[in-house]
Amino acid sequence: MKTWITYTTALLMGLAVALLFGNIAGASAAIDAITSYLINLGMFITIPMIVFSFPSAIASIRKDRIGGRCAKNIILWTILTTLLLPFVSSLLYIAFPFVFPVTSSAGSSGDIVGSYTWYMLQDSLSAFHPINPFYTIMISSRMIVALTIVMWLFGCFLKPSSDTIRPAYAVMNSFSEVMYRIAKFYAVFGYIMVFFSASSFFMNLYKEKTVLAAPVFAICICATALIILLILLPLLFSFMTGFKRNPYKSLHQQTASLILALTSADVLFCYPAMLSLSRTNQGVQKRISSSTGTFSLLVSRGGSASIITTITLSMIYAITGSMDVNIALLTAFASSLVSFSLAFFPTMETVIGTFLVLKLLNVNLYGAEAAIISIIPLVGGLASMLDAAIAFLSGKIAAANINIDTEAPYKDLI
Repeated sequence: MKTWITYTTALLMGLAVALLFGNIAGASAAIDAITSYLINLGMFITIPMIVFSFPSAIASIRKDRIGGRCAKNIILWTILTTLLLPFVSSLLYIAFPFVFPVTSSAGSSGDIVGSYTWYMLQDSLSAFHPINPFYTIMISSRMIVALTIVMWLFGCFLKPSSDTIRPAYAVMNSFSEVMYRIAKFYAVFGYIMVFFSASSFFMNLYKEKTVLAAPVFAICICATALIILLILLPLLFSFMTGFKRNPYKSLHQQTASLILALTSADVLFCYPAMLSLSRTNQGVQKRISSSTGTFSLLVSRGGSASIITTITLSMIYAITGSMDVNIALLTAFASSLVSFSLAFFPTMETVIGTFLVLKLLNVNLYGAEAAIISIIPLVGGLASMLDAAIAFLSGKIAAANINIDTEAPYKDLI
């Protein structure tokens, strides 16, 4: 059965579980514990996927001298999405302003987000200490940027330019193939993880009650995300590919990745499934999907930037009662700048990103940004979903522009 069917079914079953057991004491805690365990288990595949597949991809790209064309596509795609997505979000908010709701964490101290930001930044930067590469791999679940840099350097020197290097390249390429087989298994049976992550997602929203008490906020921010996902990204994708590829086909083929990212609010959680679906369903070679997908998840965070823009503007509007066009546009630009640092703050991108944007704008909301913590499942899930879409579309764009992508027959799709 196709993944888009099994994952959608698991998503709906998770909603049913939340509706049936949402009021039962201990049910939410048990589901959260299982979900947290599964997400951590997913990192057991994500880390080796980067360690083996990313260097192999870089070496293969350098061998065939297509690195420059890949980089050009990634850079242009990153610039377009990082600048335009927040800008469109700000325009949508100006047209339809709404107030950020009061949540259960609204009364938290304003120092909480700032202290946590500083702590995570220090923790992340510690991964760059030149102790040894194996130490970097060991702590990479906390800091994926350092691991990616190490593996990129390794891939650059893995280029099979001599007889002594070719055996190492062949071995690494074989390990990469093994990881893609594991990733395919991960993608095919990932609906089990979606069932628990979706149950946790809907239970936390039900428990928080913000979505029920302030439906306008939930509807508007979801509508913004859908407009970006279904209209803006397809338009940008079509522009990048010269209108020769169907963006909606790629979105449909990667439905499983979108659901994984949405329900877990962790874009790295869908990384193995995304690469597997990119290769099998989208017809993108593994060297392209591994390289573009990894780089995009680190720097192409236009999806998170667009959600941060909307959150920040709704908070400013709630405090001041007015909305200035110049402030809205400055917020969008600040969100674009901040998005390049979001890889340092995994799973907390929306909270910390909003905090950093407010600091850049020199706006003091007296700790109001802490109110986001309670609705991380919603805003974090939407941001991760958009970031995942940007990542897998980047691979299809690069492959299409280099003319090395294929169209997989429907019977071969997973």
